[in-house]
Amino acid sequence: MFHRLVRITRWLFLALVCAGLTWLGWYGYTKGLGRHWRSLLEKEFARYGLYIDIGKITLDPFRGLIARDVQIFNNEQEENLLTEINQVSLDINYANLFQHGPALNSVDLSGATLLVPLNFRSPQSGKVRVTDFHARIYLFPGRIEVRQASAHLYGIRINAAATLIHPQNISTAVAAVANDPDPSDVTIKFIAALFHELRGIGYVEPATLSFAFQMDLANPRDWRINDGNLVAADVKKNGAELKDVAAKFSFANQRFSLRSLHATDASGEFFALGTWDTATGEKKFQVRSSLDLAELLKDEPGFDWLREWDFTKAPELELEGALLRNWEPQIIGKLSLEQFSVRGVPFQGLRAEFSRQGKSWMASNVELTHRTGTVTGEIIDRPGQFRLRLHSALNPKAITALLPNTFLSLLSEWDFQAPPVVQLDLVGSSPEIQQLTGDGQCWLGPTRFRGVSMNSGSGTFRLKPYQVSVENVRISRDEGMATGSFVVDLRTKNLAQLEAQAHLQPAAMAAWFEPSLLPLFDHLQFPQAPNLSLKSDEQDGRTEFSMHIDMNSGVVFQCGLLEVPLASAGADLHKQQDEIDLAIPNGRIGAGQCSVTVQQMHPNAALDSQITFDRVSLSDLRVRSALLAGWQGQLSGSLKSRFGVSDSSRDSAEGKLVLDAADLSGAHFVEPGFKKLVSAGFDRLGQLTADFVANLGLLKISRLSLASGQHVLDLSGSVDFSSAAIHLSGRLDQDAGTARVTGSITEPDWEIVFPRRD
Repeated sequence: MFHRLVRITRWLFLALVCAGLTWLGWYGYTKGLGRHWRSLLEKEFARYGLYIDIGKITLDPFRGLIARDVQIFNNEQEENLLTEINQVSLDINYANLFQHGPALNSVDLSGATLLVPLNFRSPQSGKVRVTDFHARIYLFPGRIEVRQASAHLYGIRINAAATLIHPQNISTAVAAVANDPDPSDVTIKFIAALFHELRGIGYVEPATLSFAFQMDLANPRDWRINDGNLVAADVKKNGAELKDVAAKFSFANQRFSLRSLHATDASGEFFALGTWDTATGEKKFQVRSSLDLAELLKDEPGFDWLREWDFTKAPELELEGALLRNWEPQIIGKLSLEQFSVRGVPFQGLRAEFSRQGKSWMASNVELTHRTGTVTGEIIDRPGQFRLRLHSALNPKAITALLPNTFLSLLSEWDFQAPPVVQLDLVGSSPEIQQLTGDGQCWLGPTRFRGVSMNSGSGTFRLKPYQVSVENVRISRDEGMATGSFVVDLRTKNLAQLEAQAHLQPAAMAAWFEPSLLPLFDHLQFPQAPNLSLKSDEQDGRTEFSMHIDMNSGVVFQCGLLEVPLASAGADLHKQQDEIDLAIPNGRIGAGQCSVTVQQMHPNAALDSQITFDRVSLSDLRVRSALLAGWQGQLSGSLKSRFGVSDSSRDSAEGKLVLDAADLSGAHFVEPGFKKLVSAGFDRLGQLTADFVANLGLLKISRLSLASGQHVLDLSGSVDFSSAAIHLSGRLDQDAGTARVTGSITEPDWEIVFPRRD
């Protein structure tokens, strides 16, 4: 009985022990061990210079003690967060732990997640997430060894081994990072941008990164990376695809060395190597690429302009240079493009050498080829200094999509049938045109400017602030040539000064230099090009323009239905502000003389002309009206006319004219009534006097007087040009009889009635 009781008691005790152990295991696994255990382990890690904060310690029946939510700091004051780990398996010598001796043998990470701050001093500003971290970490006196470490970082499988010597000096190492010779904010931004780019890369097949790491924390600048190797068979980013990506790198003696970096795509290859001296902050590199950079970089910040480029063949790029400790660039390179387009404008090629140092840059040996021609030159841009040398044989009208709006308005008036050739050398404090000075030359082939063609043109020019001076101008047309010089105000885009001599049609010169004169020259026809002298000057905002026309070969002035051919004359044209005045004082028409004046008070206003005749043979004039057909005689008097610039229907005229030695028998208007006039005592020859006003197609005649011998016929009335109807009436020899003319201009009906005498 006693033995049975003992046996039952023993089994009951064992059951209670098992239950207690089970409860302790459950409590340790779910609730975690108390603060005392966390303090013991935190002190244990402090032996190795690792100042940690453990969120919870749990007991795993298979893995032992598990530290969860671990934060590692650089010092006991927890100034800088070094990393965060979700769980750590601890291999502890419990006997030594309770005796306060070294008790931590190793740390085992299995599937852990690490959060590493990009900026130790501001851990919340950005962190890198490392997942599936596996490693066996051995803690020996004076060193820590990481063996068989592997993890995933943004699709890259990392395999690494590391040795840390003197881990208790980790605070010194962190301080060294804080005192990096590169400005910390710039460096951190660079590192953050690098990880941002890594996050956006996709891998068709997993990429692998392997390296071995060694560091003496007592001398934090003495650390090494050996046998660094990155391999990625297929990489995709923003729609672009790279294949066979491979890199070899190392770090020693405070220098990171990228021994090789290689990648390919469908267009070409990429090679690069470089170094980063962490002691001086200097970064050197060499790059050679024939990749499709437009596809690769079009969605990157700062490369939006690449979306406007289209490459038939990938560009070839060579770069070599350095980035100083403040990331100031010192770069030289070469660029070669073939068959590409920008904003839809196709080019055949571009070659250039370029360099940059700090805020200064230069492009030399630039050669841009278009189907219309080639542009070569160089550009130097330094703070406070800009220089441009250019030789262009390219038609600018073919690349209007690339030009700023200020040039488009100027080019809209040009039509180059052959590409112009331009040479220029400009300097200034900035690329702004108002800051540039310099000189150049220009040669034009067959060209139309403002609708007027020229066979060729040339000139030299000098650019000053807000002003372009063009000298040695030489323009050739079929009828002759023009030479001279002029100045253009870039602020107003108006002609400031002009001096020119020409043997050209005046309308052509007006179109080029003073288009407001064109409505006037619509009334002047020159059978042959006259000799011209042009002058323009601007004073106090007032522009005065003058043109002298030596018309030895004659000119025809068109005045409504009348054309006045002047055999020889000289004309002076003046424009002041908006008022235009033309004077032809002593024109010759046969044996007679004629003077013409024309005035326009402001743009788009009507042209007011006055023609004075002095015994001009009517047969020398050209009259386009049946009303005056067949008249012969000597014309004197004046004719005033007004011509609308845009609406000819409102043209008007008034005149007081006398036709001496008028042949009444040959005038078509008088011929139907000539016999009746003869019966009234008129001779074949006589004098015609007319006072009239014409407006809106209606000719109002206040006096039309026919005088022959001792007889006079006075008529008045109107002629409607729209219907050709005539309505005239009057008296013969005062009260000797009455006369009336009706019908039409081409078939007038004359009626002369004499009073019956008793």
